[in-house]
Amino acid sequence: MKKFISIAIALAFLFTLMIPSNMAQAQADTKISLKQAIEIAKQKLGISDSGYDFNSNYYEYGNKKSWNLNWNSSSKGNISVTIDADTGEITNYYSWSPIAQEQPRIPKYTQDEAKKVAIEFLQKVVPEKFKETKEQINNNNYGYNEYYSDDYNFTFERVVSGIPFPYNALYVTVNKNTLKVTSYSLNWEDYSFPDPKAAISKEEAIKIFKEKIGLKLQYNLVYNQVYGNEPQAILVYGIYQNAPIDAITGEIKQMNTIMCQCMMAEVEAAK
Repeated sequence: MKKFISIAIALAFLFTLMIPSNMAQAQADTKISLKQAIEIAKQKLGISDSGYDFNSNYYEYGNKKSWNLNWNSSSKGNISVTIDADTGEITNYYSWSPIAQEQPRIPKYTQDEAKKVAIEFLQKVVPEKFKETKEQINNNNYGYNEYYSDDYNFTFERVVSGIPFPYNALYVTVNKNTLKVTSYSLNWEDYSFPDPKAAISKEEAIKIFKEKIGLKLQYNLVYNQVYGNEPQAILVYGIYQNAPIDAITGEIKQMNTIMCQCMMAEVEAAK
């Protein structure tokens, strides 16, 4: 039994020695050190150490290397920042502070005032990427969830050669009563984009659509007060199996093929 305990202690000691060594080697390969990451966060986000307990960790996911920085305080709240360990870009930010009293349902500041704060924040944190975006107007901003939220939500969608690319965007939330940025997220990847000048014309695409996809007679179920409480089967002309048209080759792209290609791309990126 004593021999088993001795072996267990020895293995545990060896394990604790190996982890820092591997972590130190991984960190040594980054272009941005922990000290530099902390300075970036403090400078761009105006973070102060006073009254906070600080901790950090380093992690890798696919080809991404990141520093996660955390400032915690029982009285002041929590701040979390993620910084790309190769580029120094701030990829995520979250700030929470305790509120002494319930927030009023009628916001102190307007959405336009909050939007100005969000834009100023992005111009400071990711100025070059922000230049490549356009605000995505979300009608849900005035819905039930937005009404009961303490924050205004803003999405700035990436635009490439004048064409929206919704898979990449900048997300910012701003408190309605303090105009403080409470969260930010960067979703951005380096892709190779086809030149839109090589695209077929809209008229050609319409012709391909009519010939290869077109409208077909089909039965649909509708839930409408006109037909009463029970669903009603109606006959309509519709797109039976929609599929996008490749703007370069004119080929029909089946959705399952596109999904497969996207999944393969994600797998390759994670290697």
